[in-house]
Amino acid sequence: PAARISNAPKNIYISHPGASWGGFVYRERLKYSEAEELVSKLVEYCRAESYDRIELTLPPQIYYEVFQDDISFALLKHDFIYKKRELSSVVNVSSFSKEGVDRSVRKGVNKAERLNIEIKESINDWDDFYQLLTAGLADKGASPTHALSELLRLKELFPDRIILWGVYSDGRLVGGMCNWRVSRDTWLVFYSTYDLSMSDSRILDFLFFSCLERYSLQGVKYLDFGTSSLNMQVNPGLINFKENFGAYSLFRDTYSLDLC
Repeated sequence: PAARISNAPKNIYISHPGASWGGFVYRERLKYSEAEELVSKLVEYCRAESYDRIELTLPPQIYYEVFQDDISFALLKHDFIYKKRELSSVVNVSSFSKEGVDRSVRKGVNKAERLNIEIKESINDWDDFYQLLTAGLADKGASPTHALSELLRLKELFPDRIILWGVYSDGRLVGGMCNWRVSRDTWLVFYSTYDLSMSDSRILDFLFFSCLERYSLQGVKYLDFGTSSLNMQVNPGLINFKENFGAYSLFRDTYSLDLC
C-alpha cells in the first residue's frame, strides 16, 4: 500500500502517508531472493512512473510473524538511506509481572485501587473517551489524529482488532486506552488519556498496568506503547514513563531513495 504525494516540484511514492507505517505485504516467511526482487521491482516501477523519490516506513520487528531483516538489507543494498529512525517502546508481555515494574508504578496502582477505581472494556463510552482525549491533547497543544466518526468507523470495520479500555470512578469514565491489534501476538496503544482533574489519582499507572496484566493472561506477547521520539528527538519524560513498566526500545525506520 502506498500513495503518490505531489510536493512540487517532486512526486514522492510514500508507504504510507497518514499511517504510522507501511512497507511490503508478504506471506509469513520471505526468502532473501524474494526480498531482493520486491525492492528491485519497486524501484523499477517508480522510475517508470516518473517518481522522484521513494519513502517507506517499516513497522517494528515484533509486528512480523517471523523476525527477519531481508527487506531492510535489500533496501540498503539498492542505495536506500535512513531518512529517520524513531524509537518505539515495547513491553514483552509474556514475561510481565508486578515485581518487574518500577516501584513508583506499584505505588500508583495501589493508590488507584484504594480509590475504588476499576477498569473494564468500554462498549458505549466512545463519546466520553473522545472528550477526555481531546481535552488531554489540547493541554499539550495537540489534537487527535482521527475524528470521532473515523474512530467509530474503524471500530465498525475491525470490531475484534480495536478495543477501548475504560477506567471508571463511581461509574464515570475518568480515563481510557484505545488499543489496536496489529498482528496475531501484538497490540498497539494508539490513544491513552485521563481526566486532568484527577492527575493525583495515578490513573495512567493503573490503566497501563491493568492492561498488561490482562494481556499476559490472554497470551499476548507484546504491547507496543508507541513511539517515544519525534524526528529523532527523544521525549525523556515519555520514554521514562514507559520504561517504568519494563518497556524497551525498537526502531521504527523510514527509508528513502532519490531517483533523480
